[in-house]
Amino acid sequence: MFTIYMAEEEQLVEETKREYMISPITYRKIQKLLSDNPGRYNDTRELVSRALDYFLAYEMDPWAAEKKIQEDFVPTIPQLAFAKEKGEGMVDYTNSLWPGIFDRNEKKIDQYLIEHPHPKQKPSVDDQQAEARASTNDLEKLRERKKEGKKWIEKIDFNEIQPKDNQKEIFYDGWPLISTYYSRILPAKISIIAIADLMYENKSEMIRLDENNTVYVFDIAEELSTELRTIEEKEKIKRATKYSTGLLKPFKGKMNASQALSEKRWKDRFIGKRRKHKYTDKNLFDGLLGALGLVRVFYAEDKKKVFLTLTAKGKEFYRLDNSIIDISSKYKIEDSKFRGSFDPEERKFLVTKILPERKLEMELIKTAINEVNKAGKIMAESLDVEFMNTVETFAASEEDKNIQKKIREEIISNTIKVQEENKNKSKKEEVLTPKVLTPIQSHRVATMGRLAEMGLVEWIIDKKSQSTYKINEEAREQVDVILNTK
Repeated sequence: MFTIYMAEEEQLVEETKREYMISPITYRKIQKLLSDNPGRYNDTRELVSRALDYFLAYEMDPWAAEKKIQEDFVPTIPQLAFAKEKGEGMVDYTNSLWPGIFDRNEKKIDQYLIEHPHPKQKPSVDDQQAEARASTNDLEKLRERKKEGKKWIEKIDFNEIQPKDNQKEIFYDGWPLISTYYSRILPAKISIIAIADLMYENKSEMIRLDENNTVYVFDIAEELSTELRTIEEKEKIKRATKYSTGLLKPFKGKMNASQALSEKRWKDRFIGKRRKHKYTDKNLFDGLLGALGLVRVFYAEDKKKVFLTLTAKGKEFYRLDNSIIDISSKYKIEDSKFRGSFDPEERKFLVTKILPERKLEMELIKTAINEVNKAGKIMAESLDVEFMNTVETFAASEEDKNIQKKIREEIISNTIKVQEENKNKSKKEEVLTPKVLTPIQSHRVATMGRLAEMGLVEWIIDKKSQSTYKINEEAREQVDVILNTK
């Protein structure tokens, strides 16, 4: 039993003690709420007092109640998830009371929705993805209309596209490296193809980055992954040279939280997402498509809507044929003119037009190609040393102090720190907590993976899982381009 007594000043007006008996069930609910949300309320008395205070304000003056809820009731993750499921109107209203609250809690909200699906809510992204997955010939249909799609895309001057209504163009954050999350470039190619297909189908120069369209792009990528994995299994392609790396393993069966989260991460990384800058609150666009300069992005802040179109480079990359994507169901390894996932013209375009978008990444590529070419065959550990030297040199010459600081802290300092931690681990400790890759090692793995994917180097993994690299002489033309780049 819990008893609420009148405030002291009220007792001066009327001395009658007033009581309200809280039922045991309600009391247990209150205790659970307090337990699940430590620090939100001091105790049962405070919760009841604040609840009554707000309810009376709402009954007597709703505008005053709105101010009170803004000041006293910051939404919990379940409440934010509820608002998100209710749609843009609810999200916009919530953001008006607590600006930026959805951006700050995006990961927690998404994880909550995955773990707590509501049975009466609109079809979830998972449901939409499952429906798309049930149709198994979407990639083939895309291939059939690609010729006409190319003709339509060809007519568009993407440099001339301007923001509409209240849209503002937003950009990649300018980080000079390609993230280690983007271990391959082929996912970007298939994403660009799917985006261009959506433009053609909708006869629109830009598409909205909404659930329907991201579901479609992912579905196309998943069907490609299915085809490539079938080829890899049949041809017994080894891990280092697999085409499907970077594309999620096609999912079968009932969706679980882990799979749903993996799908979301793939969409965020290989299609992209808007985010707020950590310090400036400026809108940015994350993802490999932005990092490679393949898309232009527009954001309508009042409506919280993101729109994509291509850049001139994105258009050119889309137009270049890719044998694996265009005819992968009929593809044979022996038909390839070189090793890797890209045709010669694509490879040339990547080396000369796309990868230079990320200056430090290009420096690492030049370092890798130079060292492998000089040595003939080189171990991964030797490249790590050279990569570290390249990063240190770049940081010393970088004019942007924020980028310089981030490189030194996140890559150089953390590499030294992890090296020391790994060095000091005993054999017994390694069993429980294995040695982890340093930031430099992670970038070496990702960069060399992309170079192997482009067919510029051969990546050999021996029986002891040790990596060595050598130049692919069939790609000598592009290798020489890199070697001769100042």
